[in-house]
Amino acid sequence: MKKSDRLLDIAKSNDIEIIEKHMENSKIEGLYSDNTVLINTFTKEEKYNEILGHELGHHFTLEENNLLEHQYKDLQEFFADAWSYREIIPLQKLAYYKFFDYDVSDILEIENISFEFFCKIFKYYESKYSYSDVEVEDYIINFLPFFNVKKKYWYNNFRRNSY
Repeated sequence: MKKSDRLLDIAKSNDIEIIEKHMENSKIEGLYSDNTVLINTFTKEEKYNEILGHELGHHFTLEENNLLEHQYKDLQEFFADAWSYREIIPLQKLAYYKFFDYDVSDILEIENISFEFFCKIFKYYESKYSYSDVEVEDYIINFLPFFNVKKKYWYNNFRRNSY
């Protein structure tokens, strides 16, 4: 199983124990409680990093690591997902993949994630940044109307010389 060293390092440096355990209910892929992530061994290989990222997201986004009341469950899940998206494929990595024209199947293999999860990551960034030009490291990123990435130095030179 190809596990994300980055996520495992985050867990280790924050004293979060990761336990892989067979659970009879195959619908439960992962759980988080009290600095422990439990991952069902039924979890498919390509979903491992997604589940680990999501459960670590609960650790970093729940207030005092206590579960909130039931009506906030959707908000908890959103925050955990958002944390996971930013950690598994940070915006600068997404820009790098686009700029160097990586094929989606290669990205899925490199990150060990499913196509559905990749789409969720992309939609998250698209909804967050929409029509804005986003500067991250050496890139200028725009999501709408089309996903586009330019090198910052090229973009700045083009704008200066276009008058």
